[in-house]
Amino acid sequence: MTTTITNKQTLVCLALLAAFSGGAQAHSDEACESDATLISTIQGSGKSSPMVGKQVTVRALVSAVKPGMGGYYLQEEKSDWDSNAKTSEGIFVADNKSESKLQAGDLVTLTAKVEESHDFTQLSKPSQFKVCSHDNKVDAVTVKLPLSDKYQMETVEGMLIKLPQKLTLSDTYNFSRYGQMILSNGRMFSPTNVASPGKAANKVAAANRLNQIIIDDSSTEKNPKLPIDTNHTFRTGNHISGVEGVVHYSFGNYLIETTGTMAFHTDNKRLAEPPIKNKGQLRVASFNVLNYFNGNGPKKEFPTKRGANSKAEFERQTIKIVAAMKAINADVFGLMELENDGYDKNSAIVELTNKLNTATGANYQIVRPKSDKLGDGLIAVGMIYDAGKVEPVGKAATLSEFPFNFKSRQPLAQSFKDKKSGETFTVVVNHFKSKGSCPKDKTDPNARKNDGQACWNALRVESSQKLVKWLKSNPTGNDDKDILIIGDLNANAKEDPITALIDAGYHNMLAKYQGEEAYSFVYRGQAGYLDHALASASMAAQIVDAADWHINADEMRLTDYNLENKSEAAQKRLFKGDAFRSSDHDPLIVELSLK
Repeated sequence: MTTTITNKQTLVCLALLAAFSGGAQAHSDEACESDATLISTIQGSGKSSPMVGKQVTVRALVSAVKPGMGGYYLQEEKSDWDSNAKTSEGIFVADNKSESKLQAGDLVTLTAKVEESHDFTQLSKPSQFKVCSHDNKVDAVTVKLPLSDKYQMETVEGMLIKLPQKLTLSDTYNFSRYGQMILSNGRMFSPTNVASPGKAANKVAAANRLNQIIIDDSSTEKNPKLPIDTNHTFRTGNHISGVEGVVHYSFGNYLIETTGTMAFHTDNKRLAEPPIKNKGQLRVASFNVLNYFNGNGPKKEFPTKRGANSKAEFERQTIKIVAAMKAINADVFGLMELENDGYDKNSAIVELTNKLNTATGANYQIVRPKSDKLGDGLIAVGMIYDAGKVEPVGKAATLSEFPFNFKSRQPLAQSFKDKKSGETFTVVVNHFKSKGSCPKDKTDPNARKNDGQACWNALRVESSQKLVKWLKSNPTGNDDKDILIIGDLNANAKEDPITALIDAGYHNMLAKYQGEEAYSFVYRGQAGYLDHALASASMAAQIVDAADWHINADEMRLTDYNLENKSEAAQKRLFKGDAFRSSDHDPLIVELSLK
């Protein structure tokens, strides 16, 4: 389906401003005939203007009026463009007094001061302002992604451009905060999801940087009003065509402040259920539930150290997570980012399990290790199972040795017997150290190595190695070699921790069934999967399918459970008690046919 957003709609939805009608009269006096400095001369061929601090007189066409940004854009008439491809023919005028007099196509003359505002060349404090004529054509420059080099946008800074391609909506993280979206030519993938760490991954990263542009709402307002009626349009993976606008620069990024209409193509549609092609006898799922904290103490007081800030937020969070888990309908769930508050009646995992049983009518039970809780961290992994389909075999086991007593969360393993076939298998759920909070000491082996794997890679590798060694020791007491490692390993498909597991004999089930374009997480416009299913050789032979269900990674965060910012009205109106944006990670489903 293709949705055309009109100027009126975009003003409401994206604050993409249409032309303003003006009341200015054309002038034919000397000001409109006198000598003027060309914008290309002001812009120069370098990063900064060679005329900073000087007063200049310019005569150029208004290409866009942007009250939300406190000014308008000027562009030289085509006949006055110079022959230097490195110099821009457009410039921004910081002027909130003349906006109401202007509309795109006006030829104006003015005198102003040249300045650099955060590396963006502009004219300020305009005087002797006059409109010389109306309804002139402003020529847009065609720009295609990927860009030829990192300097290309500098050469069209302040100019009207058009992108003729059908572009992919790759990121909406800042849509509700700043009214921004990232577009690219095709979906961008995390470098280490498709290439080996180091030179190969860095080459992909460089290509990704040239293959994206930010669409902005032409406003400096935070948490803008976004009274949109549907959020399906803004799923990443959808496409947008007909992009046209002026080039702005802010906080190290080039932005397109759109001036016309755009067509939104909702071709990455939501799926009501997991995209499983081959169903097995049993289903195992891995699900990062994004800081599921159910309140402090018996009274369930909020806020807690993570997760929901209020009871109302927690109720919204629970509704969405339960809806997702009900639709997944797994026989064994491995969960990450649960509040690490044990297993009594007030704990997070008990409350979630009770809610799921009420919603499904099933009999999910909790895998309970002998310890009161898993380590001392704020969050922990957990595991629940449908007692009507499987039963535990042996003991629940966990590993508290380094590095699982340092940064990586303790794993939890349990063997099960399929009640129908009598076959046994072992599931171990994990949550390795994230890529954040990097060591400041650059000589630390866990510091960032600029190879695409971010920091704490060495620790994650050691986590993989210790996990393999531990599983060889038969920790659950079941000697069946059918083992399935699941969880958020905080490493993409080609990174060292995953390679270490593969080298130890485990098989990547997402790579087998979904290929290189599998993803469960979108970060800065790049898709990849941190959530894994790795099976021992004997287990891999009994897995018939594996897939991520894209209910979270592609969705706007505006539709999650949070109610903490000024977009609260939109968040309340857009909230639905369904599975979509129940977390920031997509759940992973694995189908087993045990033999």
